Amino acid sequence: MKKGYLFVGAQFTLIALLVVAPKVESSTPQAILGFSLIGIGLFGIGSSMKQLGKALTALPEAKPSAPLVTEGIYSLVRHPIYFFLLAAGLGVVIYKGSLAALTLFLLLVILIRLKYRYEDAILRAKWPEAKDYQERVPALIPKLRN
Repeated sequence: MKKGYLFVGAQFTLIALLVVAPKVESSTPQAILGFSLIGIGLFGIGSSMKQLGKALTALPEAKPSAPLVTEGIYSLVRHPIYFFLLAAGLGVVIYKGSLAALTLFLLLVILIRLKYRYEDAILRAKWPEAKDYQERVPALIPKLRN
């Protein structure tokens, strides 16, 4: 379980650094696009969290009594919270327009990929049906095997 805490700590650290990353001068359309992606991302995170209900945890390990959620948005992608987190992060990068923000975002993408692979392995160990679910449903992007 220590590994799960490391993933969460690294994720929140990268998000915080992305938020405080320097901003370069940007155009109004750039700002609008950036804020739109941030808004979509935050709304999607909230909706995905609500759908998980009692199964929600920040850790990549499942709660002992939680069910495997495969309905709703979870029937389109296995990790919609990560998808929407990356959408919001991309919005921050577009709004800020800095190389520092882009670098932090790319590190976040790598971390999220490692985290969801770790999580998928844990889910397969806990629920036999998770393997079939993971083979049918893409990890992050609908209709894209990843």
